[in-house]
Amino acid sequence: MQCPQCGTNMYQSIGGTDICPGCGFGSASVAEAAAQRQHQIDEYYKQMEAEAAPRSIVSGDWTLNIYFRYRGSKSEGQHGILFHNGELIEPQKVGEVIDTDLGRMKYYCRLEDMKVPWEPTGWNFADEDKILPSWVEAPSKDASG
Repeated sequence: MQCPQCGTNMYQSIGGTDICPGCGFGSASVAEAAAQRQHQIDEYYKQMEAEAAPRSIVSGDWTLNIYFRYRGSKSEGQHGILFHNGELIEPQKVGEVIDTDLGRMKYYCRLEDMKVPWEPTGWNFADEDKILPSWVEAPSKDASG
């Protein structure tokens, strides 16, 4: 027999109740376990989305998006992508430094050329003391916020 709620094949308990192992239909305890399992899955996906989302720092017409590698670990690294008026800023060379509303920005290296995972790649602050790990909240640079 298939579950009327989710269509999964049901099984019969020792007491003779038809129970769905997928959604728990027919049994309060199985339904609760299924709901907890689904909640854990949902939280896992939320965590993955949060880890994939960049840290965006905005000031004036400039935006720096920072993507983290191995977020929260000792090997955490950053890759920065810089925009001016919504247009991607392509570097002229490795080590290039430009002045922006965000401050002095440096192009460290291409992602493909990184030697260790924790080194900065792409665009980031020229002053390495301003390169903050994921667990430190970045100060807002946007004067409108």
